[in-house]
Amino acid sequence: MKKVIKTLIIPTLKEANIGLQRIVRVHNEEGNPMTKKQLSECISSVIESKMVDVGRRMGITIEAPKVDSQADIILEYKPLEIKTTSGREWRGGEYSKRESDYLLVSYDYADGEFSWFVIHKYLEEKDWKSSKNKNYYATSLTLNEVVDGKILVGDIEKKISLYHPKKVQV
Repeated sequence: MKKVIKTLIIPTLKEANIGLQRIVRVHNEEGNPMTKKQLSECISSVIESKMVDVGRRMGITIEAPKVDSQADIILEYKPLEIKTTSGREWRGGEYSKRESDYLLVSYDYADGEFSWFVIHKYLEEKDWKSSKNKNYYATSLTLNEVVDGKILVGDIEKKISLYHPKKVQV
């Protein structure tokens, strides 16, 4: 799976850039700019769709079930989850705790351009940290906790004790 993901990620992000720029432009033109949360959800969905398109053109067995109870992507019959953030911490709900391969995507959007950091790592339920706030359901994962994964796009830098993603344009 690692080799296939590496083959897919750059063409997927290039195609996602085009679609996402159109989506953001329309929202802005309509006077309804997207929040970071909305943009993260949109990015995840567009990456799923574009990865399927790119994969199928390459002859790779891939699908996106679009059902919460299943993985975001089924790649060569194996589950692949996609999580997005604009920072260095990924969050998710109940299904985020499922054991699977994950693509952890961090993005910046500035001056009409997206920059990306993507790391691939196999995660187990125990890797996700539950919220200490009883009124907040989400689980989370920081870059420090996955820094041993395979960086596919961008790089990392350590500032004092925390790792930070160095995002790049594709």
